[in-house]
This record gives sequence, C-alpha cells and structure tokens, in this order.
Amino acid sequence: MNSPGGGVTYGSGSAGNPNLKPTESTNLDVALEWYFARTGSVTGTVFQHNFKNREIWQTQTETHGAYQYLVNRPYNLNKADLHGFELSYRQFYDFLPGFLGGFGLEANFTYMTGNQTSPTGVTTAFLGQSETAYNLVGLYERNDIYGRLAYNWRSSFLAESPYRSTGRDLYVAPLATLDGSLGYNVNKNMTVSMDVTNLLNQAYHDYFDKNPSLIRDVRYYDRTVGVSLRWKM
Repeated sequence: MNSPGGGVTYGSGSAGNPNLKPTESTNLDVALEWYFARTGSVTGTVFQHNFKNREIWQTQTETHGAYQYLVNRPYNLNKADLHGFELSYRQFYDFLPGFLGGFGLEANFTYMTGNQTSPTGVTTAFLGQSETAYNLVGLYERNDIYGRLAYNWRSSFLAESPYRSTGRDLYVAPLATLDGSLGYNVNKNMTVSMDVTNLLNQAYHDYFDKNPSLIRDVRYYDRTVGVSLRWKM
C-alpha cells in the first residue's frame, strides 16, 4: 500500500481476495466437418459458453485506518457469456505437379460476442475478447524441406472497464502479426531451421473510450530471427 500525501487525496495498492470462488462454465459446441479430399477439410462450429464466477481485476475505493485507498484486486463476476461461430479450411495441394504439390493452406475466421456483469451490477462487453479474428497460414512440405508463413489478425477489444480510477473504458487497437519458419532435414538425425517473428513490426496500442487519439500506451516488440540445429541419436 502507498499512503496518501504530498497533495495526493487517495492512497493506492493491490491485494488478493480470499473470498474468490472458482470459475465455472457450461459450454455447448456443435461442429460439422467435411473431408472433401485426402488432405483437405472444411469445418464449421457454433458455440455458446456461459460462465459463473469469472475472475476480473478491478480498482475500488477502500478505507484502511484513517485513509482511503484505490485498491486493485480480483473479483468474481456475477455472470458472463460468450457465443459465436468459427469457419476453418485446410488443404495440401498434392494434386499439383512437382514441387508445387508441397504447398498447402490453412484459413479460419471467428466471430464471437458476449457480455459480463460485474459484482456492482454493471454490464459490459466480454473483456479481452475481439469480435472478429482470422488466421491465414501458408504451408510447404516436400521431401526434406518444410516451411510455414502465418498471418494473424484480431479486431479491437475492451481490455478494462473502467481502467483503474479513471472512470474510462480502455480499448486495445486491432493487432496483426506475421511469423514464419523454414526448415531442412539434413538427414534422419539432423535438422536445420530458421524462425522469424513479428515480420510486420506490429505495435501494441491502447486508448480510452473508443477514441484512438486518447492514447494510453504504445509498445513496440522486437522482430526476432532464430536459427537452430537439432540432432537426435
């Protein structure tokens, strides 16, 4: 705990919560799969997830001794629900001639929505969950060479409501990432590979009240390249 003083009206601190209950969920998922080729499939899924006692962190005013503190601690939600659908496709194009037969593709799209009700009775969108997301993955496997190039995108989402003591909702901007890998099996015991992450140099950006100009934080993550040699006896 940090006590108030120096012109600061409230103290601040964080704590646990001995009254937390375990999170429970009731889930219903229905999927339909079509295997239209030896190496190809299409899948559709609809789902409904209902949560009881989902845990969130909130900042609330508490009195300790003669002072008031803004204390951030975990609480159980009254209720929460999440529902939506997902479509996915996967295929290797092994019917193509020569080296082209090693190419393949994975693609999926997810739509979901939901809400949650806080211990004080306030209903918001389901925290931390994008409404739409999709992934595109290019694949290659042929003889001793394999590769993967994956693009992932998710829409903006509500991260905290409210954010600490501001009374504002905190949103995270859409995120897009591109990662890749390439490998070669030198022999049955040795493999050389290279992995690259964050090829797009994606930055994390969050802001208040659905207004991207009300910036709270911008973070840049490193683009990384790793080379590895694996050998087994």
